[in-house]
Amino acid sequence: FFKACQTLEQQPCVLPFAYYGTSYSKCTDVDNGGVKWCATSVDSTNSAVGWGNCQSTSACN
Repeated sequence: FFKACQTLEQQPCVLPFAYYGTSYSKCTDVDNGGVKWCATSVDSTNSAVGWGNCQSTSACN
């Protein structure tokens, strides 16, 4: 069964999310030293306000 992507802290990723005007539908490593991350909360414009590092699972890639 499908399991949504989560952060290392077991928080569900909010997908898609926007970061500095770019929309992401999966984890990104932008501005995080090559480590993939996702939004865990977004504002009214879908921009990331909370985030976490993604788990290395197929749901996150």
